[in-house]
Amino acid sequence: MLHIGHAKAALLNEYFARKHNGTLIFRLDNTNPVLERQSYESQIYNDLSSLGIRPDIRSRSSDYAKQFSSLILRLLQEGNAYVDNTPQDTLKLERMNGIESKCRTNTVEENLRLFKHMNEGSKIGRKCVVRAKMNMKDTNKACRDPVLMRILPVPTNKSSSSNGNEINDPKNYNTTTSLPLHDEEKEEGIEEENQQSKEGEEDKCDDDDDAVSMQWKAFPTYDFCCPVVDSLEGVTHALRTSEYRDRDKQYKWIQQTLGLRPVLLYDYSKICFTRTVLSKRKLAYLVAKKMVSGWDDPRMPTIQGIIRQGLDPAALRDFMIRMGASKAVNFMEWEKLWAINRQHIDSKAPRFWAIDDRYPVRVVLDGGAKEPRNKVVPLHRKFQDLTVGGRSNKTLHFTPIVYIDQRDANESFIGEELTLMSRANIVINNITRRRADNEEREDGDSSVSGSSSSIVTEIRATLNLTGDFKRTKRKIQWLRPRCIGQTNREGEGGGDDDNDDEPAIVQLIMKDYGPLLTKDKIEDGDQIDDFINNDTKQTTAIGDPNLEFIPRNTTIQLERWGFYRVDAIERTITNSSSTRRIKIDLIKIPDGKTKK
Repeated sequence: MLHIGHAKAALLNEYFARKHNGTLIFRLDNTNPVLERQSYESQIYNDLSSLGIRPDIRSRSSDYAKQFSSLILRLLQEGNAYVDNTPQDTLKLERMNGIESKCRTNTVEENLRLFKHMNEGSKIGRKCVVRAKMNMKDTNKACRDPVLMRILPVPTNKSSSSNGNEINDPKNYNTTTSLPLHDEEKEEGIEEENQQSKEGEEDKCDDDDDAVSMQWKAFPTYDFCCPVVDSLEGVTHALRTSEYRDRDKQYKWIQQTLGLRPVLLYDYSKICFTRTVLSKRKLAYLVAKKMVSGWDDPRMPTIQGIIRQGLDPAALRDFMIRMGASKAVNFMEWEKLWAINRQHIDSKAPRFWAIDDRYPVRVVLDGGAKEPRNKVVPLHRKFQDLTVGGRSNKTLHFTPIVYIDQRDANESFIGEELTLMSRANIVINNITRRRADNEEREDGDSSVSGSSSSIVTEIRATLNLTGDFKRTKRKIQWLRPRCIGQTNREGEGGGDDDNDDEPAIVQLIMKDYGPLLTKDKIEDGDQIDDFINNDTKQTTAIGDPNLEFIPRNTTIQLERWGFYRVDAIERTITNSSSTRRIKIDLIKIPDGKTKK
């Protein structure tokens, strides 16, 4: 699963390839087949597609198995590498202390004999690794005879990714940049794969649902794979995060020693965000322990997670390009990204209304037309060409009785003139409140008016059809009675037209997830379990009936509430009344404003 750190690598590679009229190669560096799963590969393709990235060429490192074996054989024959059967713990200790292995002086014949065992996957071969003969005294420990090939169990049904392109011929390219998708965490990934295989790895693979029959096979390490395949595929510029800087020397050594075409290396800082982690191991731990709902949990920094929380891929691209291939390492605030996202989604999000479902307030209007009438308005007042779900407008149905939010009603006072949005101004004539003892009183009664323990039950007002909405301080949302499952009281006249199409009753479940962690940065010794943010805020409301036609995954704005992404839609019909009831799950999109 790709996270936002991988997105930076992918988007920067694509940006430079397109800017210089080059070729973008998407290569799966599957140098450790123990960890490879077909489902992972499919998800990576899907994540890239979600970001709008379309590679020109796809390949796998495993496509070059014959070249790897041939080049290793050449290194052994020319005395530039050797086969080491030193126990893993000893090998690691010797590298740390700069001590040469006893196998370093093996004859070419002995190295070739052991290498044959490695290729056969024999018990003798499984104890061996191939190491480059560099310099065990180098102060850069990455250059102390790094491991180039080791034995691993590999699925037998891995197929080639050939798609008709001659990816082995550099003559086919102009400026080319590779898109290597690998685990960015050197300490967790590369160092482990440079060691000998542990016993039991074969059994570990057999437990996975995606695993197939396995065979033991000599396979290159990432350190050997990158310089070889980069050169063979015609890569001109390899962008790597700065933690690989210590490995640049061995990268160049491999190409020079084998006479391969050199590749220009450019390193940049990996991206870090506050209140999250980008360690794939830690993220997998959270998923396995069910501390999050999955890889697409809106709190997760995965591509799936941030898109589900409402991030527009165009905004992510904009953010990454603005940041560029900087070498400076710093922790980014999520608010910066979400502020850019708001700029991108503002023109794309249709506008709708919603009122809190706790005590909606009935407003009886006098002075208007007795018969209901419709008004068609655009989905977005500023961007009237916006089309969502095949529609570019919505219909408002005017009735002499409407319902408003309790909070708006509580702020009202007799004589106030306010605006019913997209309709007209009204003047408040009377307000009825209910006290905690359930006794109803009208405003003007000192025992009720302004009491925090009272709620408004009804407002009577007069429509002022010639009023200037620019002169009113408050513009409030409203819904017709049938939208909240209400009908008009007998004797009040007017109301919803019985011949009008029955509006859907839309229930909104609005969730505000917030960040993954409650702490800006996890320090050494911290247990991530102690800092998981489980404070998801949930609000329910009654929605605009026009929301019935909005597709899933649409970004919308509930006016005066904020931006939301439609996460799920559930539709039911009540047989007795043929009333359509729709429940919509919405995820709050952060607005980029710093929380105090």
